[in-house]
Amino acid sequence: MERRSPELLDRLAIRAAYLHHSDRKSVREVTAELQAAGEPVRKDDDIRMLIRRALTTGLVKIEVTRTLSTGTLDLDTRLGRRLAERFGMRNVYVVTDRALAGLKDQDPLAYGDQIHLGLGWAAAGFLMSRIRDRDTIAVGGGRALGFTVDALKELQKDTRQSFKDLSILSLVGNNIIRRQDLRKLGDGNLTADTVAFDLAAILGVDFEKVRFVHLPLSLPDSLNEDVASEVMKVLGGHLLNWQSPPDIAVFSMGTVNHRHYMVNQRGPETEPVRGELDTLMREILPQAPDSIAKICYKLFWVGDRSSPSELRERASALMDAFNKKTVSVPLNLLNQAREKVLVAGGPEMVNAIRAVARASAEAASGGSPVDYDGVVPTCLVTDAVTADALDTMPS
Repeated sequence: MERRSPELLDRLAIRAAYLHHSDRKSVREVTAELQAAGEPVRKDDDIRMLIRRALTTGLVKIEVTRTLSTGTLDLDTRLGRRLAERFGMRNVYVVTDRALAGLKDQDPLAYGDQIHLGLGWAAAGFLMSRIRDRDTIAVGGGRALGFTVDALKELQKDTRQSFKDLSILSLVGNNIIRRQDLRKLGDGNLTADTVAFDLAAILGVDFEKVRFVHLPLSLPDSLNEDVASEVMKVLGGHLLNWQSPPDIAVFSMGTVNHRHYMVNQRGPETEPVRGELDTLMREILPQAPDSIAKICYKLFWVGDRSSPSELRERASALMDAFNKKTVSVPLNLLNQAREKVLVAGGPEMVNAIRAVARASAEAASGGSPVDYDGVVPTCLVTDAVTADALDTMPS
């Protein structure tokens, strides 16, 4: 490569810094984009040099926006940057929380809520820096999303930004979801429809621009397909008929096991998928614990890739049958969003998040994720214990 003039280096530096800091692309993504455009850049280290040049010479400035602060929560930015680089994500936020010390053994329910409180705090700050006028934001349900909305409410008290041109979509049919530690942190329902409603109220979005699902979490096989199709068109049409992906999708993830409320809950919302859940618990998970995860109530495999083929085939058949009955967005649509924000953590999520990180690294390297049908996030918000487990994963 020929020697580059100072003028050319300045131009490349500005462009690299903009792509990295404004568009939130990883160094690897910036390298690939500039090389594809025919720009004279070398490897990732060259991009890092260009970004430093832009900052140290004053060619660009970084504006830092305020995020919610609380006494016990902090971010491990160094570990977050290292994980983002390693796994090809634009952003990884690692939440540390001094309040967690000793809480797991003293009060496990409060421990789980406290983890998700921290994740919501970090996710809220990220979202406030990413939302643009006329964006479409799609949201799932669960504790992490509920706490994200709580934190956004606190941020809006200070900033009072107006987002009336946004559109908001709910991603999942209704199920009863509550914070686990009801004694300390409230009794709010955390379904996707509720999260969408609260988010619209906090951001000042016209309710005509909010799409709710209204339907239950799952529909039985016995429901006539023609009737179901017509109902979905009226009440949940965006789940079936999206013409374009959302700009920002924010969702959590769960691991299917005997402690999950979906497995233990016996009610009309989960009755149509009861057979698949019971069979998974009886036939698959005893042989392959923590091998099945869910995003927006779509199940996918996160277990050992070397598991016996017969076990995998049986699991795939059960997951496909489950997924056909759940009233929720297809994951391939979420994968097309500009920002895909996964807010998940806790001890039970380590294996699933490892699978997500592995798939993200494979996608960032230019290939298709191997044996993975979930969402590949652009941003991961997780806790310190999970982040440490990712950091020590074999390459």
